[in-house]
Amino acid sequence: MTDLYAVIGFPIAHSRSPTMMNAAFAALGIDATYAALEVRPDQLRGAIDGIRAQGLAGLNVTIPHKEAILALCDDLAPSARLVGAVNTLARGERGLTGHNTDAAGFVDALGQAGHEPRGGRAVILGAGGAARAVAVGLAGAGAAAITIAARSEDRARSVVQDLTRSPELGRASWSAAGVAPDLAEAQLLVNCTPAGMDGGPRGEDLVGALALERMRRHALVVDLVYRPRVTPLLARARELGLPTLGGSTMLLHQGARAFTIWTGRAAPLDRMREVLESSDR
Repeated sequence: MTDLYAVIGFPIAHSRSPTMMNAAFAALGIDATYAALEVRPDQLRGAIDGIRAQGLAGLNVTIPHKEAILALCDDLAPSARLVGAVNTLARGERGLTGHNTDAAGFVDALGQAGHEPRGGRAVILGAGGAARAVAVGLAGAGAAAITIAARSEDRARSVVQDLTRSPELGRASWSAAGVAPDLAEAQLLVNCTPAGMDGGPRGEDLVGALALERMRRHALVVDLVYRPRVTPLLARARELGLPTLGGSTMLLHQGARAFTIWTGRAAPLDRMREVLESSDR
């Protein structure tokens, strides 16, 4: 019997997860299929009820549901509890267990890019589930200072206060900022908002609020948005000669970790990377 998997979000038409995951299942000869399901925020509870009834084997969760879905899980893995957001659901003895593979997947992506976050200063744009995961990943990897910057500085401050309640995250120096954070000392800038995404908020508005020219010459600029491949933020960073990393790399690594949670097998990273790169062209 074919196992069913899916990703839910709103919007979701841009998602490349089905292409990547179906290629991964095929590469290992696993009888499974993976689809993208558009679920509005007001439909989330009903969608999870339907997923339970249909017996889906696993689920990925993306914007804007990563925090709201916490309350709908039967159990939470330590990764989800620490981050305060879920991007992967797996069936277990206790029902649907929420996991977070974004935090570790982001650190994996930095490793692929040759960036060492230990001892560095990072600025994270956004205060949602993806931003929380990136912050947790960086803190766990030994970043010295982490700033959460958002349109609402109060919300950014709330995220900082929430995350620093965990003793294992409190070793870094944390701060909150508004929409125009100071980038002069940052070695890493990460956009965790949908700004610049196809069909999303204008990326040019985000770029206009940032003094990218103040960043250090070798500072890395990361955009978790992967469609388009080169966002306005990445384009501006490249104009300034800054190294960049697009969202496909994190998509790959968080997906690989979700695949292993579901199947108990190592993900075929090379094949997954190949199909993502092909869809970029």
